[in-house]
Amino acid sequence: MASTLEARSLHWNLPMAEPTGHTLLTQVLQVINRAIDAHRETAPWREIVARTSGPAGPTLFAVAIYEGDPERIVDHYTVRAHEGRFEMVEHGRSEPATDWRVSVETLRGIAAKPDRYVSDPGRLPLDWLESRLGIRAAPKRGASWRLGRARRPS
Repeated sequence: MASTLEARSLHWNLPMAEPTGHTLLTQVLQVINRAIDAHRETAPWREIVARTSGPAGPTLFAVAIYEGDPERIVDHYTVRAHEGRFEMVEHGRSEPATDWRVSVETLRGIAAKPDRYVSDPGRLPLDWLESRLGIRAAPKRGASWRLGRARRPS
């Protein structure tokens, strides 16, 4: 009985393990899915859903996770996007080209504060996705820009 209690007390005092790349990426994909669900009717989220739905079907993306130096890849995954939902489908390198190169630190930051990224999805590092799907967000216009009026050259 004493050895069982000792083992339990040792187990309780151990620090929690650091999430693995698989766990971090899964958590970040869940945040992306929540952001898409919350902003489905606005650009570029509407276009992301449209480009991963219907006859186009699912789209596969190669993800490389690095630590520190962007050339120091520590893991590869294949992610599938279908109907605006992202899910991990394979561990290891299957696609020849990397679509998203992301740092472990970036994944940790998103996983640590998911609500921040769901409420303000522009913070998500998804330029790669817009580029890969052929989507570009409309450029922001200055406050003095008026719709419907052409500017005349000076």
